[in-house]
Amino acid sequence: MPKLLISDSVAKTIGVIAAVVTIVSVTGVYLAPMLGPIIFPPTPAYTITVSGENRTFSSDAGFKITYLTALTDYILMGNSSSSPKPTLEIFLNPNDTVDKITALTSDTYLGQHVTLQDVISDYFESVTTFQDFHLISRGNVTLGGLPGYEIVYTTNQQHWNPKMNEIVQLRWFFGMNNNGRVYSVCYEAVFNDYNTYLSQAQQITDSFSYT
Repeated sequence: MPKLLISDSVAKTIGVIAAVVTIVSVTGVYLAPMLGPIIFPPTPAYTITVSGENRTFSSDAGFKITYLTALTDYILMGNSSSSPKPTLEIFLNPNDTVDKITALTSDTYLGQHVTLQDVISDYFESVTTFQDFHLISRGNVTLGGLPGYEIVYTTNQQHWNPKMNEIVQLRWFFGMNNNGRVYSVCYEAVFNDYNTYLSQAQQITDSFSYT
């Protein structure tokens, strides 16, 4: 499997969710201004199992997701203070790394009053500042069998990469289970590619489950 460099868009994706959960350190506890205290545990490990044409990524952070072995993936388990762990990228288009699924999780909230809606509100406030932002839809869904939230919108890649000037469409799913983590699955694609890979992206998202 070829080794891929981290794309500008994944840096953006990680940056957004990091901003949402206000992660600023990988050690100790930081008091988030709006969402309460967060604990930063050691980087979770993961395992990958293959069954026929399918590969399943299982994280000690409490989730698993399944996708075709034919797809190229990239797993980020770095120590960046701005990077929730783990982050998995699954590339749907062999000719364009923009078209992909990203699955990631926050570190653990300790605050007793942090809800999924708190996280969604902060995230939505952030993305509305993106260049050429246009909301398509938002509302309640399920993720991994538990209540979740979906936001679909378009924006310009130039917001996070000045060298790019291309409209992309993103479909974010958010969920939160009883371990205090926020889980996110994002389908992102160049606007004209979005419907091409939507069915495959939905199948991968539907495979997400909490462990």
